[in-house]
Amino acid sequence: MLRNLLCILTVAAVSLAAVAPAHRYTREEWLSIRARLIIVPKPEYPEVLRCVRYTGTGLFRLYFDTRGEVSGIRILKSTGHKELDIETLKALIRWRAKPGSQWELDLPVTFVIGYRPRTYSPIDRW
Repeated sequence: MLRNLLCILTVAAVSLAAVAPAHRYTREEWLSIRARLIIVPKPEYPEVLRCVRYTGTGLFRLYFDTRGEVSGIRILKSTGHKELDIETLKALIRWRAKPGSQWELDLPVTFVIGYRPRTYSPIDRW
């Protein structure tokens, strides 16, 4: 029993250690990334979530395959609301990039309520 528990804890520790820390991109890197992307739909911000004033910023890692399709997404930091995370995942899985080598993208996504409710990421700036 103790041996099984130790094995499970070891596997869990290795899995957590396998996730590289989020990358902070420079403006030039964002411009280069934006040039690689073809389709970048924004997450929906449903009225019901705005009415209950759900806001937050999350960090998502996208994995692109050689065809330029998203082959996986990892939530590095939740927005704080599973509903916002789900809306983000539904949009990010539809992203497409130019075909090439496999690559990863760490993308912050923010849901804000202001004059006009919107979602935001650095990709929108350039």
